[in-house]
Amino acid sequence: MGKFENIPELLGMENFYEWRRQMEHLLLGEGVCNLISKGINPNNYVEYASVMPTLLLGGSPTSSEREAILGWIKQDRLAKSIILRKVNSTVLALIPDSISITTHEVWEILFSIKTQISNLKMIGAADTEKYVAVHTLANERLARMGVKPSDKDCIYVLL
Repeated sequence: MGKFENIPELLGMENFYEWRRQMEHLLLGEGVCNLISKGINPNNYVEYASVMPTLLLGGSPTSSEREAILGWIKQDRLAKSIILRKVNSTVLALIPDSISITTHEVWEILFSIKTQISNLKMIGAADTEKYVAVHTLANERLARMGVKPSDKDCIYVLL
């Protein structure tokens, strides 16, 4: 458990940036950082996003295709287990309990609430009701994570 001791448990938005930075370094050290990446340059091995290999032809996989798929699944499960072991139970409740969910999907879920609040834009008075409703829903999700945004943060985002 030594390599995980310095990684804080993700509690919510209050320690999200610290957790993310340290988690990315741990995943990089374990050689599985590309499972959370969105990189598109295949020449950059570290940043190039890894996706499950697919069969070249329909039907049964060849032995090398089977090995590649099983190897990818093993790495994906390793990365997912590293992430989930450092997420508090309240935040963990927001992640679907399914063996088929990938590391990349887990990573995206953890970012979705923060991104949703950051990307809210109101264009004209017609968007007011929708904007406030989405903002309220996002803040309710944060509250369920145990993090109530300050009034100052809410005012800033709303403006």
